[in-house]
Amino acid sequence: MSARQQKSPVPGEAAALPVPVGRRIAHHMQRRELDIDVLAARTGLDADGLGRIIDGEWQPTIDLLWKIANALDVRPGSLVAYGYTPEFALSRAGHEPRLASPDGGYVSRALSPFQCGKPFELYGIDMAAGTCQQFEAHPPGTFETLTIHHGDVEIVIGKEPPRRLRTGDWVQFQADVPHSYRNLGGGTASLYLVIAYQLSGNA
Repeated sequence: MSARQQKSPVPGEAAALPVPVGRRIAHHMQRRELDIDVLAARTGLDADGLGRIIDGEWQPTIDLLWKIANALDVRPGSLVAYGYTPEFALSRAGHEPRLASPDGGYVSRALSPFQCGKPFELYGIDMAAGTCQQFEAHPPGTFETLTIHHGDVEIVIGKEPPRRLRTGDWVQFQADVPHSYRNLGGGTASLYLVIAYQLSGNA
């Protein structure tokens, strides 16, 4: 058995994504002339685990996908969203790309097709009771708009004090600092998230 086979799985390896995430990561690596060791150093991930993601053996959690996208200087949607035509895009319920936290308490569903010329992505989010999802700083110029469809959620932006949001509330903020969402309620919270990016030539 090789050293690669002996290593333990990365968190979230069983999370299903109906898209070839590994192939897309490899595509962006090739475009930027990056080898796996360089990408591993940029993300802080183990090169072996990263190789398994690229080979399609493991699926990344939402945390890992953001790390990889930031290291490649691309939007996460370019790694998970379905293809599209300019005139029409359709996603059937239950078949949209999904990403989950390692414990499965945070599940994000892509609700818009990825389009390189469009500066935003839309996600539907379900958070189990007690779940807290933390995010690293996004690229400069990135804004998030979070709407609470149902639930009681605490949001922390950088070093600012926590803010509590309830059903019907929404917040917009510059997301180039670490931030987090926490479900304070006793049931599943349902959220809608729009991520708006500064337009650039990156996919």
